[in-house]
Order: sequence, then structure tokens, then C-alpha cells
Amino acid sequence: RRHYEMVSEIMKGQIGKIGERLDLRRRFLAGEMTAQDVEIKDRISAAGENLRRVMARVGSMREELKRLEALEAAGMVPKSEVQQLRYALEAAQAELNLAVLEKDVLEKVK
Repeated sequence: RRHYEMVSEIMKGQIGKIGERLDLRRRFLAGEMTAQDVEIKDRISAAGENLRRVMARVGSMREELKRLEALEAAGMVPKSEVQQLRYALEAAQAELNLAVLEKDVLEKVK
């Protein structure tokens, strides 16, 4: 069930992003924004979407790690499987840190 909720949120985010992009183009065509403004806002929006996606993945991985650790404690999952997920979670957390920095940098540019 959690997976479907996450997929639903991602789809809603994608629909929202399309709406934002259409609005930016409309405002550009109406002369309300420069091409540079549109590009920066579009990149900020993309960075925000990436940040939300990575945050959701990290959250899911943390939940899965707790589940696997409980199974490992019961002797039902090998330690190597749990360690593999820990490494993947560390990589995802590094990606999350990068996504936060990217969004911050873009917001300072505007």
C-alpha cells in the first residue's frame, strides 16, 4: 500500500510540474517574464521535484531497513542483505544532501 501512495504522490507532483511549466510559458509569452526568469524558475521547480522524490525514496528505504533488521534479528535474513540496504541508504542520503544543495543554490540565483 505504501508503494502505491508514493507512486500516487509522484504522479501528482508530475502533473503539478506540467501545470507550472505551462504557466511559466504563458507568462513568458504574455511578456510578464524574461526567458532567463522562466529558465531559473523551471530549474527550481525541477530541483524541488527531485528533492521530493529523493526524500520519498530515503523514507521508504529507512522503513525497509527497519523491517530487514527485525528479520535479521530473528535469523530470517542474512546480515549481508541488511548491509547492502544500509549502503544503498547511505548513497540515497548523499543524493538527498546534493538535492538540497542544488535547490538552495538555484533559489539564491533567482
